[in-house]
Amino acid sequence: MNFVLFPLAWFSLVLAVAPAAAFAPLTPPSVGPPSTALLRQDERPFMESFRQAMKVNSKEAMTRLVKNRQRDAIWSILNVCEQISNQSSEQLEKEVDALGTAWKSAFDTDFVSIQYEFFSLLRPEFKKERGVLRRRFDLARKRLEQARATKNASDFATAGIDFRTVGEGFEGIGDKFFASECFLEYANCFDKGERGADADPKRAFEGYSRAAKLRKEVDLLDRYYIGALEQAKALEDAGHGDPTKGETAERIAKRAAEATTATTVKTEPAIVNDIDGILRPVYNGADSLHPIWTTLMLGGTGSKVEFGTLENGPQILRTGSSEAMVDVDRDGTGDVEIPLTGNIAPITVTLGQGDAARPWTFLTMIGQQQDTYQGMRFNLGPADEQLSIYVAPASARGGSVSGVAFQVLDDNMDGVYGSDPIDWGHIGVLPNHFQKDMDTILFEGEKRARPWSSLQKVGNTWYHFTSEANGLEFAVYPTDVVAGQLDLSFKGGKPDWLIVKGVSANNKDAYFDLAAGKVDVPAGSYELFQGQLSKGKRAQTMKSLILPGAKAPTWSVAEGETTKVELGAPFDFVFDVDQTDETVSVVGASIGIVGQAGEVYQRFWNCVPQPEVNVREEGRRKGSEVGKLKPADSQEAVSDAGDYKVAWFPRDDTFDKKKSGETVEVQLFEKKNKLFGKVGTSWRK
Repeated sequence: MNFVLFPLAWFSLVLAVAPAAAFAPLTPPSVGPPSTALLRQDERPFMESFRQAMKVNSKEAMTRLVKNRQRDAIWSILNVCEQISNQSSEQLEKEVDALGTAWKSAFDTDFVSIQYEFFSLLRPEFKKERGVLRRRFDLARKRLEQARATKNASDFATAGIDFRTVGEGFEGIGDKFFASECFLEYANCFDKGERGADADPKRAFEGYSRAAKLRKEVDLLDRYYIGALEQAKALEDAGHGDPTKGETAERIAKRAAEATTATTVKTEPAIVNDIDGILRPVYNGADSLHPIWTTLMLGGTGSKVEFGTLENGPQILRTGSSEAMVDVDRDGTGDVEIPLTGNIAPITVTLGQGDAARPWTFLTMIGQQQDTYQGMRFNLGPADEQLSIYVAPASARGGSVSGVAFQVLDDNMDGVYGSDPIDWGHIGVLPNHFQKDMDTILFEGEKRARPWSSLQKVGNTWYHFTSEANGLEFAVYPTDVVAGQLDLSFKGGKPDWLIVKGVSANNKDAYFDLAAGKVDVPAGSYELFQGQLSKGKRAQTMKSLILPGAKAPTWSVAEGETTKVELGAPFDFVFDVDQTDETVSVVGASIGIVGQAGEVYQRFWNCVPQPEVNVREEGRRKGSEVGKLKPADSQEAVSDAGDYKVAWFPRDDTFDKKKSGETVEVQLFEKKNKLFGKVGTSWRK
């Protein structure tokens, strides 16, 4: 690895995660309230006993029953109130009055009167919606029981998300009791009691705190309320809740005090002199695959274009059929020539003015008449009507900390060294997904750059880095970090880089690459940020971007512990299907590949899936192959489509149904993708 300074003559954190509080998961009893039809009161043992006490007017006996059998009393109260909302009677009114008096005597809260008012004022449309939500609640409970049987993390996550969604529905119609039940189960699905080392304490904190808040609002201060409150506090003290409270606040205050003694590290300009010399966690522009670098597209002579990542940055002018220049000061006149030779050429310009002025370097390349794009022969060379200039990041600032040299690379090309990641909807990325271009940092003696992060371990010491003055200098100070480890276990290949992001209060926005092996990280919770899986070298490279899916998990790291991060195979397809009475269509641009933890693989370079399409009637076990999806296979096909995107996805295709009006399910299956191997099992409609 070479550190090349940019001489003027050159060509121009943290808290340990405490175990969850030691009490049983807050799981409602298996016998819950009625789901689709109301039970008759005299079928409930609790109400039989309560009615006997009512007959002899024994207030003491009624109070004792409610106090000793609180959970049964809750379900009976709900049952009576719900029946009154449908059709009241004198007997029901007497029973709810007696239940309210006994409850008030036993617990001194207004839970019964609050429930009575809620059901009495419940609008008809909300009653119908509540019935739907009750059925969805029961289905989520079944999924949770299945997860407990399989011990599968993704099953717990699915059940948890279901409970959260249903809970928000209950809250929306004002049923705060059932909303709190949902959020208790949501918390259980992500807490250590169910998940162990796979726990997601941030989500558990959310569930417990919301459940406690909702229970308080209906004046139900039962053991589940107390347990949720205690659990939320324990998680908050461990750094997974409100950062202004608990031990996390103390840690943050300590770091703020440390920051007052930070050392200012001034830097010198540097360049990345060999694009393939180091491994950087960057999808496009960190290797010699110029067709997927950032493209600056010019028209004929006299046209101009600018960098989309730079505010008031230089413009590129086409000043002749085979001539282009950089207009640094944007006055319409070229200042620096861009060699259009077909070789990689570094270009140096100055960004900013006065004290903010700084040299900035990028690499340029033009395509060839006989070039390769997605495995197809393409003419990417200059033409009279258009000129594509491919650009890649090459600018860095070099300094040192405790005698160890480092470079911060402006790999997101925004002109700032050590800036936040930038989200881009690059070609080949699925709808509602974004590639996250980020800066990197390279330490002396290492062959792979790390993601830029405020927390960096140098030798045996943790340091906090803050970029200042656009990255011309950095405020650096040693900081006390309580650490554990993350260990990536990946099936179906080996990622080039796999970045996770800290999401706890004590490690927020810290980024770490897990691809090199076990990695020391500050204790706390982490989520998948971005990664890359590849095979082959140079022009034969096949690769894919890895992004988190909608239900991707988080991983918790405790002091001195190692947490496994399991990703990769088995692989399956995600895709959208459109149906009419006569046909079923597969939407090519919706096709991605999903891994075992819900991570989604996309931006397929030289490995675009070409799955067979199987169709079956809904509910049937077997299907039949109706076709095979393929991407565009020539430059002419891309030109006819008028969009390079057709080279990054399989093409849309439509298939006739055997029976008009039937609903069918579709399966995509690829026996041996060039990068992923076997892909596809699920049926979708």
